[in-house]
Amino acid sequence: MLDLFGGSSSTLIACEQTERKAFLMELDPLYCEVIVGRREQFTGQKAERVSATEEVKP
Repeated sequence: MLDLFGGSSSTLIACEQTERKAFLMELDPLYCEVIVGRREQFTGQKAERVSATEEVKP
């Protein structure tokens, strides 16, 4: 699932619940922290942060 407006991470949590891959983008640093925090709280795992300048390999 591609969500270009990550916001409060509802899409990410739904993907976690249904075992789907999610790719989120968010420009606002505050919302980025919300997304990371909600995922870590939901899964109990440390989130992987990828820089906008870093190449992502499938």
